[in-house]
Amino acid sequence: MRAIHSYRKQQGVSLVEIVIIVIVLGIVAMPFSNGFVSVSQSLIINEEVLQSNAYAQTCAEHILYFRRSPDTTTQGYANLAISTSSTVCDALPNPAGLVINVDIENGNASPACATGNCKSVTITVASNGQPRANIEFLLMN
Repeated sequence: MRAIHSYRKQQGVSLVEIVIIVIVLGIVAMPFSNGFVSVSQSLIINEEVLQSNAYAQTCAEHILYFRRSPDTTTQGYANLAISTSSTVCDALPNPAGLVINVDIENGNASPACATGNCKSVTITVASNGQPRANIEFLLMN
């Protein structure tokens, strides 16, 4: 009897082919990983902006409260001192990493100031040295 040797074609892939596929997939996936990094950084900045806006709004409402303060010695805006670095909002709880700066200036030069007793207020909130929120308004007694 004759021995029949049948050589079948091998099914599957070799180790070299797997390594080449992994390298090609790694090169193709590289731009996508950069996209994921930029998206995560954008989410962090967006969260800082939202927190900063809420903090600036809270400070603005705190300043507006002076008009209706039940304490007659501080009632009205005339008692708000003009300052480039006011401490009027320092008593408010400060979210971690946020720095607030409140500038209160004489606003009498504004065309909207008919009473002659106006103050211009600028509230700036920064995070990591970058301004994230800015609110400006005019107070009239």
